[in-house]
Amino acid sequence: MELGERIQRLSDLSREDLLNIKDPAGKVVARQHSPAFASENLALAQQAKDLIGQIPDQVSASEYLTVALAFDVSGRSEESHELAVDGLAKPGDSLTFISLRRMNAKALYQMGKTSEGREQLALALNLAESLPAEDRQWSRASQHIFWSALEKRAGNCVEMAVREQEAERELGSMSVSARRSQLEEQLRGVGKDCA
Repeated sequence: MELGERIQRLSDLSREDLLNIKDPAGKVVARQHSPAFASENLALAQQAKDLIGQIPDQVSASEYLTVALAFDVSGRSEESHELAVDGLAKPGDSLTFISLRRMNAKALYQMGKTSEGREQLALALNLAESLPAEDRQWSRASQHIFWSALEKRAGNCVEMAVREQEAERELGSMSVSARRSQLEEQLRGVGKDCA
């Protein structure tokens, strides 16, 4: 299996292997991967990383992102960080770079490097300015929600509240739409409690 096939399988695997978690009334409240997912995901990610090491000049930023995400899902922050940094050195579009910066930030937070993670998130917010107008507000709101969740997990309650306020401000200036409703639901999912 070549790099492209492994990356395609990683993409397919993350969509295919989701199990519905239902509440007592039968309503789907969450989705999670099956136990078999973890081993296949990590094996494919490691194989893809090894291949990337052999042909780094032939790998796109989006391919780096896919493999970094696979390592993130497997709880391997160091590998995710390494691949995100390498992916940022490749040519790519704004959305790919925003995603790589966010992935890198998440890995840095998980490695205890909060200030470096914040720098990556600030750069991702700046990149949102290059997006078409209809995507700009959505991207900024989404990024503030993501940032707020990272701050909450790190126990940084003041910064979490600041990011939630920024997300609410961005959401307030968006027109009513399915995209806005989805982001509002994500923000509620972060919650206001912080310890």
